[in-house]
Amino acid sequence: NIVLSGVLNSLGLLHYRLGNNSDAERLFRRCLSIQEKNFGVNSPAYAATVNNLALVLIEAGRDEDASTLFKDASSALDKSVGKNSPELATVLLNWGMLSRRLGQSDNAKRLLEEAIAIRDKAFGNNHPAIAEAAEAYAQLQCDLGDYKNAQQLAMLALSIQTNFFRPDHPAMADTISTAARVYAGMNDEYKAAELYGRSAL
Repeated sequence: NIVLSGVLNSLGLLHYRLGNNSDAERLFRRCLSIQEKNFGVNSPAYAATVNNLALVLIEAGRDEDASTLFKDASSALDKSVGKNSPELATVLLNWGMLSRRLGQSDNAKRLLEEAIAIRDKAFGNNHPAIAEAAEAYAQLQCDLGDYKNAQQLAMLALSIQTNFFRPDHPAMADTISTAARVYAGMNDEYKAAELYGRSAL
């Protein structure tokens, strides 16, 4: 059963990436039933699958259900591996991005700041995981009209990613697009156009 749960989780991720949300949900729920019996609901493995299921529900437009699952996953990881685990940071990041989309700015800010702090402690300040979280936080700051802070975050993410990724990496394109949005908000149309052009390459 333990081996089967790993297979089911991997298959669920495959179907999620292929856009087969109903199959992914079915596989993740079956995996969870096995993990609950063998590991308990506070195990890291169970929490990871809950996080994956939440991502599927987001794609299916079930944002509130996904938010509840992220809360459950973060609680399980807090109990099982502690407040400074990279696994917890991943769940908090996903939950923070969803909260931003739902217009829950205060909750999103808290979650993203916590995710960055955990990843900084775990990986240092020059790691792609920091860049990912910083780019997400830059988007939130842009939503709130704090373009100065958003600019610092986007440029931090971009400087880190430049050291790790090729110029055509998808993560680079996302960050460049976010930076372009920041400069557009700052009324620097020339810089914004330059960055939008880079993100489209």
